[in-house]
Amino acid sequence: MNRLIQTARIADEMGNTVARDKMIATVKERLQDWLKAERGKVAFLFYYNTAWTAMLGYPAGHGQDNNINDHRFHWGYFIHAAAFASLNINSLCLLVSWGLCGILLFLLFGVDSSFKQPHF
Repeated sequence: MNRLIQTARIADEMGNTVARDKMIATVKERLQDWLKAERGKVAFLFYYNTAWTAMLGYPAGHGQDNNINDHRFHWGYFIHAAAFASLNINSLCLLVSWGLCGILLFLLFGVDSSFKQPHF
């Protein structure tokens, strides 16, 4: 989604609102796909991994599901995309409707109550 966001910003600077709006719509659709849980869904979803006591995305990338490699870094792409989409449709309701605030707290600050974040 980051490539779409950056390209949409370039399109906006060039005055190509048709391309910009199409990319914004695509970012929004992809976010909604990731954040919508449906019975039988087999890809583009989040799940709780009890072995790691962490939320993971599937399909995973860069070893995220095998060794918890940079999982909080990966969530930054989702945060960035959600912020970008909400800014461009002028609606904080979008973030609320996705339940993103709860998801962010869950993903960024640990899911195990015994887990402590020394820097926060």
